[in-house]
Amino acid sequence: MLKNKFVLIGLVVVLLLATAGGTWFFVSGNAPVEVAEGAEGEKAVKEKELAKPVLYSLDPSFVVNLLNERGTRFLQVDVQVMSRDEKAIDRVKEHEVQIRHELIMMFSSLTRDMIVDRQGREAVQQQTVDSINRVLKAQVGKAGVDAVYFTKFVVQ
Repeated sequence: MLKNKFVLIGLVVVLLLATAGGTWFFVSGNAPVEVAEGAEGEKAVKEKELAKPVLYSLDPSFVVNLLNERGTRFLQVDVQVMSRDEKAIDRVKEHEVQIRHELIMMFSSLTRDMIVDRQGREAVQQQTVDSINRVLKAQVGKAGVDAVYFTKFVVQ
């Protein structure tokens, strides 16, 4: 009888530890979770593992004149493209000429006032992502660039 109590207490302790460990794992945010709508409106929770990011440098640097400036002002930008889909990077490489053209046109339409602060540069960063994805969508029907990073941003 005493032996059965110890077995029962041991099982309860193991069950409590397993429950606490599982709760800690999901609450700590170690597993990315995606919430999707089910067919009947119920929310289904599905774990989604993020793929490793792939980076590609658009070389050489972009150098453009800034718009409507007194005197001559230049912008020099180095752009790194990031995607979690290697095929998207392959599409960027394949259509790099069109992408560079669109980015040169976009960068040359900027004024110094538009990029003087961090908020303005972040807006340009988002416009760069949108421009690249727009070219990819027009050329192959599919976007895929997740982000761009400016590794050099010089205004003279």
